[in-house]
Amino acid sequence: MKKYIAGAVFLVFSFGLIGILSSYTPYLENLELKGYDFMMSTVRGPLPAPGDVVIVAIDETSLAEYEDYFSWPWPRRVHGQLIRSLNDAGVRAIIFDVIFAGESHPEEDDEMAAAIGESRVPVILAATEEQVIDPRIGRLTKQLLPFDKFTQANAQVGYATMHPDSDQVLRQTRLSVNGTPSLSLQAFYALGGKVIDPEKLPVSRYQKDDPELFINYSGGTRHIYTVSYYQAIDYQDFLPPELLKDKIAFVGRAMAVADLSERRMEKDTFPTPFSLAGSAMMPGTEVHANALTTLLGGVFIEKAS
Repeated sequence: MKKYIAGAVFLVFSFGLIGILSSYTPYLENLELKGYDFMMSTVRGPLPAPGDVVIVAIDETSLAEYEDYFSWPWPRRVHGQLIRSLNDAGVRAIIFDVIFAGESHPEEDDEMAAAIGESRVPVILAATEEQVIDPRIGRLTKQLLPFDKFTQANAQVGYATMHPDSDQVLRQTRLSVNGTPSLSLQAFYALGGKVIDPEKLPVSRYQKDDPELFINYSGGTRHIYTVSYYQAIDYQDFLPPELLKDKIAFVGRAMAVADLSERRMEKDTFPTPFSLAGSAMMPGTEVHANALTTLLGGVFIEKAS
């Protein structure tokens, strides 16, 4: 009998010690995170790619296609032309994971604003937060919002801000930033989704008062169908008929290098749970697309106690 009591006491002590260690050391947390990645990428594996979403990639091919005419950042009339082309192709919504903060050339801004105003489908533009260090005041949080001429033309706004876990892997998506919907949630609402009550969802954590959910990734990088920007803007010449019809179009960077020197375009790729299985880092635009398909599909991942 004493053996059983001693064994029980030892087990209780061991579990208690593990619990205490997990609270004060990152090792067990990292082990749990990698276990999560293994379960998603290997045990469950990829799901069928969503058939109603397409990525319009600002990629090296598109930069090369246009380099004889203009450099990055491209004139905003080009984005206005893309909005018109995607409307003609029959998409359901256009979501830009691109920050159009501040004024550029007035005529360029007018062209893009006109295209937004004439769009028959929702156009959603990204906002973000950035940390600024002021030597007099210290660290400040600055909001980068779309140029007001675009919101006045009926563009909607969603925050593209994301927070990786401690190992820099993106597993979760924010539903809001300071109460303003994220890019994926704003797209969900624009597509007719009902107002989400976080108390009825398996919230994984909070950033201040803003809830986050686990992203139910359908697969690794380029699992969601991707076309180049230059193909989408001239879709009749470069893409099969009806390819874009009824699709939700996410527009954003998909670069393979961290810095394009003179083009000054920063890297926008992140490791995901599928990186454990060898997938390349995923463009932020595709992360947002996976976040939206999680909301649309309604299949959420709940964190065990």
